[in-house]
Amino acid sequence: MIQITIYADEVLFRLDQLPRRIRSALREKYGEIFERVNEELFRGVPGQYLDPNFIETGVTEQGSLLIGWIESSDKSGVYSIFPSKANFLRFVAKSGDLVFTKRVLRHPYLKGAPIVERYLRESKPWILDMLEDAVVEAL
Repeated sequence: MIQITIYADEVLFRLDQLPRRIRSALREKYGEIFERVNEELFRGVPGQYLDPNFIETGVTEQGSLLIGWIESSDKSGVYSIFPSKANFLRFVAKSGDLVFTKRVLRHPYLKGAPIVERYLRESKPWILDMLEDAVVEAL
């Protein structure tokens, strides 16, 4: 049985009671999946949202279980925002006030976990197909 669970910051692939050759084929397929996820996830996404250094992947065996995992942690620190095509920035603050300013010097990095979670949810059918293909090829 293949079970995929997606949390806000990680996705777990759990495979129960599979023969060794199938687990071996799936372990290899995990590598392909993780590679493609890393390529697609960071294509066109600015570094202030996601950084490859904050994404971890791996495969763990516990008895007859094979668990593949992808985990995202948020980038710490701050960055500056300046207007590029105007003289001022305009935004609504958390308090609900409309703010006009020439710059924001200490804006915290945006949370990348929701971006990763959305991508993995959208990719779940493809991930299942890849894992099913690996099982069929191993048989």
